[in-house]
Amino acid sequence: MDLEGIGAVAAAGAALFGVPVAFWVGHRQVKAAVQTAEATYRAALDGVRAQGFNEQAQWRRSVRRDAYASMLQTALEYREHADKVYWQALRGPSDIPAVMQDADPLRAVMSHKALVVSLEGPDEMSDTAHSLVVAADAVMYESRKWASDLHCRWLLEQRATAHRQEVERIRDLQASFRSRGYPPQFTTRRMTDEAREMVSELESLLQALDMPLSHVYTLCHEEQPPLARIDTQIAFESAIEKFLAAARAVLDEAV
Repeated sequence: MDLEGIGAVAAAGAALFGVPVAFWVGHRQVKAAVQTAEATYRAALDGVRAQGFNEQAQWRRSVRRDAYASMLQTALEYREHADKVYWQALRGPSDIPAVMQDADPLRAVMSHKALVVSLEGPDEMSDTAHSLVVAADAVMYESRKWASDLHCRWLLEQRATAHRQEVERIRDLQASFRSRGYPPQFTTRRMTDEAREMVSELESLLQALDMPLSHVYTLCHEEQPPLARIDTQIAFESAIEKFLAAARAVLDEAV
């Protein structure tokens, strides 16, 4: 074979050897490009997920913060109205029923706000919100009881001249009911026959004097201890502090 033929054979062999090499090199390059693109995509996806998680966490924290703040504000407003009920009893007994009635919508709002806190969570906030409602109700209860007592006394004094016998009988029944230890049974609706007869007579007397029947309870319940209202106020302030501490812990954890 001449030199020209040998050169042609050699060139053909080199060409044949170069095909798989080029294919192998190209395959490695494509694979590397795919891996790079995949890594870039995963990194971008992780970034989007992380951003989405952070945004969701911040949104959840904002919703909870608003719910906690709204609950706290409503409880404080309800507590302030309890003070209003108390002081109204001293300023003008005639307006006590209207002021006490104004407390009912505030109580409904506070209950709704507490439910929102329970829904937003966590459990510790639901518990502290419930405790705050109980504490606020206790303050209002003592204020209502005090105001109702003064209002009842005021109404009896207004009728004492024209209905002296009826008013005296009411006061006698009140003293007898309390001296026999009936008030706790009256509040639990488990009364003796004698107690039921007293209550029935009180209702008839109040109707005759055109007084609210709700004052039957006012006349029959035990007298308010001097420090009862102060004790409920202290308990309310403690409930506020616990609510704030729990709220801070939850919100700080979400930062």
